[in-house]
Amino acid sequence: MPSATHTYVIGDIHGCYEELLELEEKIAAHAAARDAKPFIVTVGDLIDRGPDSQSVVRHFREGSARGTHVAVAGNHEANYLEILTAQFPERFAAAGGRSPFPVFVDPDSPIYLSPARFPVQDQQGVADEALSSWLYQGGLQTLASINAEPDRCSSWFFPEADFDYLCSLPLVWRNDKLVVTHALARRATIEYALRFQEDQEQKGDARQHSSALRNIMWSRDRPVEAPDERRAHLSGHTPLMQPAYYEDVNCRMIDTGCVYGIQLTAWCADTQDYLSVASRQPRLRK
Repeated sequence: MPSATHTYVIGDIHGCYEELLELEEKIAAHAAARDAKPFIVTVGDLIDRGPDSQSVVRHFREGSARGTHVAVAGNHEANYLEILTAQFPERFAAAGGRSPFPVFVDPDSPIYLSPARFPVQDQQGVADEALSSWLYQGGLQTLASINAEPDRCSSWFFPEADFDYLCSLPLVWRNDKLVVTHALARRATIEYALRFQEDQEQKGDARQHSSALRNIMWSRDRPVEAPDERRAHLSGHTPLMQPAYYEDVNCRMIDTGCVYGIQLTAWCADTQDYLSVASRQPRLRK
């Protein structure tokens, strides 16, 4: 039996299930060679853009049940859940409560497809920009993976167990060595999110909550101070050709653009090794 556990943090997966399985084989061999068993964490964005979001979500749900995997929420999970809970709040309530995720619609961001391009039969109360943006930013591929009907919002739910799992994703995961968020979060944001996870009654006012979640889900700004005084900070969100390490603030960014045809990367916190597999997706051309 392995005498230790090694923690491996994987970048944004975005429905790239085959690459995930290949990387986990590499992780298992790396751990076994060191008489260890792997514990796998991902920085979020399990879904959207890639070919098999449903299998990725199921894989992490089953791993979570076994105690071998954990995922934090990415902005793509947040957008998906908020769009659905705005439509069907009673369905979300059955899974444990109101979504903590606001949909962020930036009118100055690049082109949104016209909502008329995606007529949704049972759409009510969802900002057209948010709905169109999610569909354009990979939601259509997620709907295909769960055999949903793009023009019928009520068909957009993952299977019940997978949907409940997505609803349960934390904003932050940490242990004695690491703190993991989706984006480059500030220290104050991480502490706020941890308090919120422990007790949702500690939620700040709407402006504070929205600002904190925007930072933890969307920030690409390099922190000016270490997000944690004694833990390494791991994040994804920004696709890079290679992982980046900011030594002065002890931050690593490990989204290496698998869904854009580059690679899927993991970092072993116990050995400092990077492990990667080549993407099977078409290479994005500029």
